[in-house]
Amino acid sequence: MEQEIEYTEEKTLSQWLMFMLERVGHNNLPRLLDHYENLGWISMEVSDKLVELAEIQKQRYVGPSWTLSAEEHRISMLFIEKLQGKPVEISLLSPTAPVKAKPQQAERATHREGYIESHRLEKNELEFAVQRREVTIRNLEVELEKKDLEISKLKETIQEFEYQLNENRDEIKKNRIYRGILEENIRLRK
Repeated sequence: MEQEIEYTEEKTLSQWLMFMLERVGHNNLPRLLDHYENLGWISMEVSDKLVELAEIQKQRYVGPSWTLSAEEHRISMLFIEKLQGKPVEISLLSPTAPVKAKPQQAERATHREGYIESHRLEKNELEFAVQRREVTIRNLEVELEKKDLEISKLKETIQEFEYQLNENRDEIKKNRIYRGILEENIRLRK
C-alpha cells in the first residue's frame, strides 16, 4: 500500500513537472519554483526534487517566460494540494491553456537550418545600413561645407555693411555740422 502511495505521488509530481515544463521550459523552471517557494506553496526540498527530476528528463523544453496565467497557477495549486494528500478531482488537473514552451531539439534543428540564412540576411542588412549612414554622413559633410562657405560670405557682407554704415554715420555727422554752420551763417547775415 505504501509503494502504491509513493507511486501515485511520483506520478502526480511527474505530471505537475511536465505541466510546468511545457509552459515555462527548463530554462525558466527555477524562477517559477522560487516564486512558489516565496509564496509558501512549496518547500525548498520539493523545489530541489523538481529541479532534479527536470534534469533527468529526456525531452528538454525552452520557454519564453517563467510566468503563468492565473488558470495555470490554479492548476499548479491543485497539483500541490493533491501531493499534500487532499482529494482533488483528476479532471481539474487537465490544462485548458495551450503549451507555451517548445521542445529544445526541434527548436535547435530549426535554428540550425535557418541560422546561416538569417545570419547572411542580417549581415546584408547591417552592411546596407552602414553604407546608408556613410552616404548620409558624406552628404551632411558636403552640406556643412556649403553652409560654412555661405556663412563666410555672409560675414564678409556684414563687415562691408558695417564699414559702409560707419562711413555713412561719419558723413551724416559732417553734414549736420556743415548744415549747422550754414544755418548759423545764414542767421548771422540776417
